[in-house]
Amino acid sequence: MFALKFLLPSLLILLGSSLAMAETAPTTDSAMPQQTERKPTPADIFRQGIYQLQTFMNSDQFNDPKARDAFLNQQIQPKFDMQKMAKLVAGKHYQRMSSEQKQVFTTKLGGMFFRGFTEYLVATSGEQPKIRLLKKRINKDEQLIDVLARALYPDGKSTRLVFRFANSAQGWRVYDVSADGSSAVLYYRQHFKQLAKQMGAGAMLQ
Repeated sequence: MFALKFLLPSLLILLGSSLAMAETAPTTDSAMPQQTERKPTPADIFRQGIYQLQTFMNSDQFNDPKARDAFLNQQIQPKFDMQKMAKLVAGKHYQRMSSEQKQVFTTKLGGMFFRGFTEYLVATSGEQPKIRLLKKRINKDEQLIDVLARALYPDGKSTRLVFRFANSAQGWRVYDVSADGSSAVLYYRQHFKQLAKQMGAGAMLQ
């Protein structure tokens, strides 16, 4: 399956930044930045993710699998637009699916993605890289924003990260992540394309 370094750059950003920016991260709920009427920007969501992950990883609940699943479902998954990701991954097959099939495929893709997310969270809980934010890229109609960063590891190696946001009715949500040019969407697209070629399009839903 997808190598962890390519599957989870979004987690690397959040975990690494929680250490690199610990001095500025709030320590209580009352210290969280208060949102006004405007929708949260990708930067707001980024900061919120830092706070939530840092708080959870420092809590006693971190070692409880049920608590980790609940945290993932309630705090992390809502930051992702899995429907948009599923549409990009399935490509032409997505257009041929019924509404029910689209939901099944989206759920399957989300399960694969976040299973790895959880495994990586546990495996690297004490080895997060430091993160240096680089810049953001905005497309012409301002409906897509890429947040660019670099993960700096203790051994001197680094990884270029891209955290891709799309504006939706639910606000800004992540629809793709990549490390050193390797995109999660592109990986899963190739994975399911090969699956459909070998076993038929129905295999994408099984």
